[in-house]
Amino acid sequence: MKKFITIIITLLISLCCLPFAAGCKFSEQFTLKQDEDGNSYYVFSCTGFTNKLKGEYVIPSEHDGVPVTEIAEQGLVMTGLSKLTVPASIKKIGAAAFAYNYSLTEVVFEEGIEIDEIAQGLFGYDRSLNTVNIPAGVKTIGIMSFFNCNGLEEITLPEGLTTIGEQAFTYSGLKEITVPASVCDIRTDDKTTFGIGRAAFHSCENLKTVKIEARIAEIPAGAFGACKSLETLYLPATLKKIGGAYYYNEKFVYGHAFHYNTALKDICFQGTAAQWNAVTVENESVTEQTALYDNSAIINATMHYQTAE
Repeated sequence: MKKFITIIITLLISLCCLPFAAGCKFSEQFTLKQDEDGNSYYVFSCTGFTNKLKGEYVIPSEHDGVPVTEIAEQGLVMTGLSKLTVPASIKKIGAAAFAYNYSLTEVVFEEGIEIDEIAQGLFGYDRSLNTVNIPAGVKTIGIMSFFNCNGLEEITLPEGLTTIGEQAFTYSGLKEITVPASVCDIRTDDKTTFGIGRAAFHSCENLKTVKIEARIAEIPAGAFGACKSLETLYLPATLKKIGGAYYYNEKFVYGHAFHYNTALKDICFQGTAAQWNAVTVENESVTEQTALYDNSAIINATMHYQTAE
């Protein structure tokens, strides 16, 4: 919670700090740094009136003969771009680097790029975005990374992906999604990192089919809440729990994992009927501001078992 709240605050502050002085122009900025081995590299960002940057744009792969390997936090926010190409030289992309690009429809990561994370808020509020290829090496899709990308109707999650962050695709335009088998819950002594984060696909109102091939034990609060068009759901045999409402500091944050899924008809469970009956479905109703949250959609759907007793 604290992390994605910080991202939003940072973005709002940045909007207030944009230059308004007469004559201020867009410009590319390259910040020279050195890695632990003493090798030089550049961090790329844009300054000035970034909304002057329109059409198609390829981020430079080098500057003055030195490779550009990093894109700064908020490095390309609020541009007028329609297409953005990220070169294979890039190894790290900062939080919210491409956020608030309302005209952006396509992002291309060049073949051979080696990044392991889609950073927090990276594409947040890119409302026209409809095409993006997630590189094969990506392990983590960060908090709110595709938040409110309501033009994004389809996306392929790569094999090797391990975690999908909280609110990662909330309010996106996805029509169907397959969560690959590589996604898993990560448990340590003091916490659990959910393979599918809380509210990860919340309010995806066009989402009709969800296939969870992931080896997850729990689907947490709000993960697919308010997906009002969801009709068919595929669940893994590893599943042990479907979560109820989530509170933070005693305050209500998210409703149940599948609240308001009024169109849900069929659940295809990869295990047996006995395994399904052993799954804990938290369904104690919660009323917040006259709204009722529960997991009744899961309980009322028709079950189909892919493994015989």
